[in-house]
Amino acid sequence: MKKQLAVLLVAFSLAGCAEGNRFTSFISNAASIQNPVSIDDFQKAKTAYAALALPVANYRELPLCKKSKPFSISNFCAKRSVIVKLQEYDAYAYDTLEKAENYIASNQTLNLASVISAAKLAVQTYQDYAAKNGIKS
Repeated sequence: MKKQLAVLLVAFSLAGCAEGNRFTSFISNAASIQNPVSIDDFQKAKTAYAALALPVANYRELPLCKKSKPFSISNFCAKRSVIVKLQEYDAYAYDTLEKAENYIASNQTLNLASVISAAKLAVQTYQDYAAKNGIKS
């Protein structure tokens, strides 16, 4: 009886080791999966946002276009509607970048893909609108 009990204990302990190996294998596989978005992507979004600041500021400094004298090569002017829309996109891009930066600072080990992706999208939308209206960074 003691031999059977010893054999059973050895069998259960070996089964436990096998389960442990499967678990550690799962953990190591999960740890090796790379995030599609990195901190570098966030830094690139911040850089793109900063690069757009001066051209947008220069556009805002232009005199406003008048109905009698619309924008042309000889008449450089800014459209009020474009300035308003740029301000909206600027505020949204700034807010998302700030939220992403705060989230990254307080959650170093969590998946940051959604926050960084939102920041990148906001900056890209801002850039696209600016470029569509002749403002190049």
